[in-house]
Amino acid sequence: MLVPEDPGKHWMEAVQRGMGLAQPTIILGLLIFIGNLIRNKVRKVKGEEPYRGTWGILGKTLAFAAIFPIAAGAGYGYRYYYKGGDDVFKFAFLPPSDVGRINIDIEMATDASLERTSEAVRQVEQRLMGHPDIHYVYTTLGSTASGGFGAGSQAPNVARTQVVLWEKSALLDKLPWAKHYEPLRDTPDTTVAAQLLERIGQVPGATVKVAVSSGFDFGAAIQLSFQSDEREEALSTAIKVRDLLASGQIKGVVQPDISSKPGKPELRVIPDPARQGLEGISTQQLGGALRTLYEGNEDVKFRENGLEYDVRVMMDQVERSDPSLLGQVPVTFVRGNPIFVSEISEIEVGESVTKIDRVDRKPEVRVTANLLPGYAAGSVQAEIDRLIKEGNLVPENVTYKPLGQADAQQRETGYLFGAIFFGVILVYFVLAALYNNLLYPFVIQLAQPQAMVGALLALMLTNTTLNIIAMIGIVAMIGLVGKNAILLVDYTNTLRDRGLPRYDALVESGRTRLRPIMMTTIALLVGLMPVALAIGRGSEFRETIGITIIGGTLLSTFLTLLVIPCSYSIFDDLYKVFGRMRKPAEAVESGTSPTETS
Repeated sequence: MLVPEDPGKHWMEAVQRGMGLAQPTIILGLLIFIGNLIRNKVRKVKGEEPYRGTWGILGKTLAFAAIFPIAAGAGYGYRYYYKGGDDVFKFAFLPPSDVGRINIDIEMATDASLERTSEAVRQVEQRLMGHPDIHYVYTTLGSTASGGFGAGSQAPNVARTQVVLWEKSALLDKLPWAKHYEPLRDTPDTTVAAQLLERIGQVPGATVKVAVSSGFDFGAAIQLSFQSDEREEALSTAIKVRDLLASGQIKGVVQPDISSKPGKPELRVIPDPARQGLEGISTQQLGGALRTLYEGNEDVKFRENGLEYDVRVMMDQVERSDPSLLGQVPVTFVRGNPIFVSEISEIEVGESVTKIDRVDRKPEVRVTANLLPGYAAGSVQAEIDRLIKEGNLVPENVTYKPLGQADAQQRETGYLFGAIFFGVILVYFVLAALYNNLLYPFVIQLAQPQAMVGALLALMLTNTTLNIIAMIGIVAMIGLVGKNAILLVDYTNTLRDRGLPRYDALVESGRTRLRPIMMTTIALLVGLMPVALAIGRGSEFRETIGITIIGGTLLSTFLTLLVIPCSYSIFDDLYKVFGRMRKPAEAVESGTSPTETS
C-alpha cells in the first residue's frame, strides 16, 4: 500500500486545535444531557422538557462542535496508523496471546563443540529451576529452528530451551467454587520472560536470548530484511541498523541480532592467473595439492603378513594453520625446480561465512530483535522505519523490507480498509433503497464516524493495541451503530407525515425513542462485557473486539441523540434551499414564470 510522505501534518495541527476549542462545548452538552436524564431517572420522564431543554440550550451549534472530535479522531487514527504514533496508540498485527511458552536461544562461539554447548545449556537450566511459574523445560541441542516464519539454524554451537509455564488464571478461576487441579499463575508470560532473562544473567562464552512464543510463530517481534546483489553491501547495511537498535534510541527494543555471523578463521589461497601461466600450472593442479595437504592422500599402501593398510599422507594439523608454512609447500616441479604455493597465489587469513541466505537468488541478511513487555510491534516498527529513513542508512542498491508481523500488517491492512469502505457503501445503498431517499441514509450514517472515534478512545484508555481483531470489530460496528439513528430518523419522518413541525417532530422522536435506544444499547454492552473483560482462559485474543464494539457503541449512542437531530435539521434546510433554486430553473425551461407555476 502506498502511503503519503506526510499525511496532512498541517491539517492535523488545525484539527487538533479545533478539537481543543470544541471540547468545552461537547463536555458541557453531554453533562447537561446526561444530568437531565439521570435527574428524571429516564423511566419516569413524562414530558419533553429534559430533551427540549437540552436542545434549546445547545441548538444547532452542537452539530458543528461535534464535527471537531469526529474529524480529529479520524485524522488522529489515520496519522498514527501509518506513522506509528507515540505512546497514545499502539499498533500491532495481532493482539497478544498468552500461550504459556517461552523460547530461550543459546549460541556459543562458532568453533564450540556440542559438549561445550551442552554445558552452557545445563547452566541455563539450573538457573531456571525454582521459578514458581515454570511447569517444565526441555532443550533441543544443535538447533534453534521454530518452524513457521521463524528462521532457525542448525549447528553444534546453538541450542533452544523451551519453557512451558503453568496455565494463566482468569477471572472465572478466582471464584470461590472454582476447582483447580494444577497450579495456576497470575503473571503474564511477557513478565515471566523478563524475569527469566534477568535470572539467567551472563553465561560464560554464550549469548542468550529470551522471547515469548505468541502461538502464531511469526518469529522475533522485529524482523528486517536487507537484500543486494553484493552481499557485503547488504551485510554492512544490516550492521548499521543492528547498531541503531542496540543504541537505545528506540524504546522497548532488546537483544538485537544479525543473521550473518563471523565463522571460523580460514586460510584463503587466491590463484594468480598471470604467474600460473608463466609456470604452466593450472588451478586444478594447485587445488589438488592443497586437497592432499588438508584431506590427505591414500595412494600409499602398507602390507604386512598378507594384510594391506591405507596410509594417509597429509600436512600436520598445527603447520597447516600457519600461512608462512603453507606458502612453502611445493605444488609441482618444473625442470627439476619446485614451484611453491606462494609463487603462484596470494595467501590471506580471514573469517569464514557460516551461511549465505538467498531470497529470489539475491543474498539476504536479516536483523532481528525482541520487545520488552508493554511495547507493540507495529508502533516500534514505524519508529524504526522513520529513523532508518532520517539517517539514510539504506543505500540505493540495497532493498529493505520488514518481515514477520510488520509484513503481514502491511499486506492485510489494505483489505481491511477496503472492507470498511465497502461496508459503508453497501449500508448506504440498502438504506437508500428502503427509504427511497438519498438524504436520510446519509444522516443515519453520521453515527459511524462517531463510533470509530469511540472505538479508538476505548483502545487508548484500556492500553490495548489497534490490531486486526479491532479492525474486524470496527467492521461489525458499521451496521450496529446505525440502529439508533434509524429509530430517530424513521419516527421523525412518521411524525412529520402526521403534520407535526420538524422541530417538534425531532424533540418528540428523541423523547419517545430514548428508552428503546438505551435498552438496546445496555443489552448489547452487557452481552459484550464478558468478552471485553476476558474472564476465561486464553480470552486475551478476543477481548479487543469486545472493547472496540463497547467503546464505539457507547460514544455513538450519546452523540447520536444530539448530532443526528442537528444534522437532520441542517441537511433538511439545505434540501429545501436547493429545491427552491431548482424550481425557478425548471419554470424557465418550461416557458412559464414562477408566479404562473405557483
